[in-house]
Amino acid sequence: MRILDDQLTTGIWRDIVAEHGTPLVIVDAAIIRERCRALRNAFPDARLYFAPKANYNPWILREIVGEGYGIDAVSPLEIELALNVGVPPQDIVYVENNMSPEDLDFAIEADVRLVAGSLGALSRYCARQPGTEIGIRINGDIGSAEHEYTYTAGPKSKFGIHLSQLAEARAIAAEAGVRIVSLQQHIGSNWLDPEPFLAAATGLCERAADFPDAATLDFGGGFGVPYKPGDHPLDVAALGTALTALVGRYRRPNGEPYGMAFEPGRYIVAESSAIITRVNERKVGGSGRVFIGTDTGFNHLIRPALYGSQHRILNLSSPEATVETVDVCGNLCEDSDYLARERPLPEPDEGDYLAIMDVGAYGLSQASDYNLRPIPPEVMIDGDDVRLIRRRRSFGELMNQFDF
Repeated sequence: MRILDDQLTTGIWRDIVAEHGTPLVIVDAAIIRERCRALRNAFPDARLYFAPKANYNPWILREIVGEGYGIDAVSPLEIELALNVGVPPQDIVYVENNMSPEDLDFAIEADVRLVAGSLGALSRYCARQPGTEIGIRINGDIGSAEHEYTYTAGPKSKFGIHLSQLAEARAIAAEAGVRIVSLQQHIGSNWLDPEPFLAAATGLCERAADFPDAATLDFGGGFGVPYKPGDHPLDVAALGTALTALVGRYRRPNGEPYGMAFEPGRYIVAESSAIITRVNERKVGGSGRVFIGTDTGFNHLIRPALYGSQHRILNLSSPEATVETVDVCGNLCEDSDYLARERPLPEPDEGDYLAIMDVGAYGLSQASDYNLRPIPPEVMIDGDDVRLIRRRRSFGELMNQFDF
């Protein structure tokens, strides 16, 4: 489904641009709700926790929490944000990564569910909270992702307690009387092939027998979306059927079934949003290469520069123009500031408006004010309702952090 494409072709963007300028981000709330419900239908009995590292806008979080999701936090401020949008502590999971003593103190005080990703973190928790409960993150040596930087399991990954250390993890917890009640893994980001995921899930199910207190198997997130031509959407309904059958073959020592949990981020929000950008310049290089210079850049969408990611681009102003091959670049003083290279597009001209699609995940959540070009405003559309959900900061607001 490409719901936002349809919205943009109606011309709704024109009034929004006239009011708020460019660059700006348009968010479609209906897509967020549809994705939330698609996962809920695929895994009706599972606990679902949204990962705000993909998108932490509070207005968007409220939509997701309203669909019955908890929050998968990876920092104290994400915990604080979850609490502020009304998520109760028992519906917040803190999956730590190299946490400081202060991070641990915050998590304990907030009374959220903690998942330890190292023997050191587990030891520090057990020393502070003997006789309590915890989850652990396991590196099962199987990873899958769209780019080498987005693998979150496997031999080279920094994440999780490795298989070879699980016996030691059990011993650390047992000595403190701490019960390991959940086992979590996350193989990587934006996988579309379910086979590695199911293979890793099989491994987690098999290891669960070594943890007699474990009641929940948390399979992480990473559910992919089709960014580029040729990508096939992930069939989450079929995945739900396959994984439910797999987990159903295993039982806890007391004979009860295992609960399932997931921590989606990208799948929920990626396709909900687009950056609207104006073409400032059309330049032809000495070799005849055409450069389309826009008023946004990798400060607002770093994924192409960092991961080589491809995002669809629409020419909103001239969709029927003759197609040509161009490089779409940003307005930063950086040679890596490209949003697309050698991309066939309806011929963009100066003053045209482009839409860079599928930016709702790891777009503005990774954005910066580099070159003192502020993070764009966000506008949410929900049927006939149009609402500004992030404003563009002024020079004074950017300088306030320095007490300037």
